[in-house]
Amino acid sequence: MQCKRFFLLGVFLLAFFVFLSVFSFAQAMDQLNVVSITGSGFDPDNVSILQGTTVTWSNGNGNGVYSRVHRIVSDSSNDVYSPDLQSGDLALGDTYSFTFNVPGSFGYHSAADPSMGGVVNVAPLVTVTTTTTPMTITAVTTFGPVFEAKTYMVYVRDYAFVPQNLTVGKGSTVVWVNNDGSANYQVYHGIEADHGSNPDSYFHSGPLGLGGVFGYTFNMPGVYGYHCSIYPWMGGTIAVSPEEVLSTTSTTQTAVTTTTSSTLPAVLQTVVINGVGFVPSDVTVPVGSTVMWINDGPGFHRVVSSNDLHVAESQEPASDVLAEKEFASDKLNIGDIFSNTFVRAGVYYYIDDLHPSMAGKITVK
Repeated sequence: MQCKRFFLLGVFLLAFFVFLSVFSFAQAMDQLNVVSITGSGFDPDNVSILQGTTVTWSNGNGNGVYSRVHRIVSDSSNDVYSPDLQSGDLALGDTYSFTFNVPGSFGYHSAADPSMGGVVNVAPLVTVTTTTTPMTITAVTTFGPVFEAKTYMVYVRDYAFVPQNLTVGKGSTVVWVNNDGSANYQVYHGIEADHGSNPDSYFHSGPLGLGGVFGYTFNMPGVYGYHCSIYPWMGGTIAVSPEEVLSTTSTTQTAVTTTTSSTLPAVLQTVVINGVGFVPSDVTVPVGSTVMWINDGPGFHRVVSSNDLHVAESQEPASDVLAEKEFASDKLNIGDIFSNTFVRAGVYYYIDDLHPSMAGKITVK
């Protein structure tokens, strides 16, 4: 009887700790993609997410005696989310959530204080389906950790890589996203492999502005060290694990056809506009990717495709959107952002029609 009591007590304690772990994990997940409204603005004021993600704003501007009411609204009436992206009045402690199902870069502000603003960068999703041909295999036994080939995200924030050290499977793609800085001040970073770290591979992104993305596929097992080319003291490692599979002989052979489907983030490519031109001026991206232009100054700039020069400055007509061969931004002041998602393959030439000598090219495959 005494042993039975101890056994039941142990089962109860195990169930309690499992519940506590799940509850803590759920609480941690709830804190993702949460923007706090403070006395100084939105924190963070620049968020990068995948298409279909929900962002929640929480008003913490005030105290028990005084509180300021805020209302989240889209920056532009031409925004694809206007007027859907619009909360009611948010008092102290109130929250508002919105799901971003369309890719692009979307600005918003507080109706109570228009000087408080933020940006949500939404990277598109591309569904990739792979079907293997029928083949005859023997019985297979696996042992040890087997890491799948998939996409892993590494975020750059507060002058650090998160996570700093990552273990992936052979054939996996690692995507770095620069989330360092704010709408008013951005920090550039560059992803660069350590020299001599692994002779089988070398990768280098070039400068990435706020919201910039760089991806690299690791096809060879090994440990790859890397650092920030602008702040070399920032470092991290990518450990690529080989597939650990042990084959055994079997008299029975089976023909197998498998179909797998996975959702992968397309590329979010950043192009910086400066006084000289577009950086980079020639980019290649896969279908479904978004290109984001950021005006780094000086002066005004406007991005238009070469056969889009007839478009009025105020708004791109619906026919251009359907053609997908033409695009045009409004006049961009310093710090303004324009983005376009390319859903069809082709070569897209464009210029700054305020400075026609500045030209660029986008190849979509």
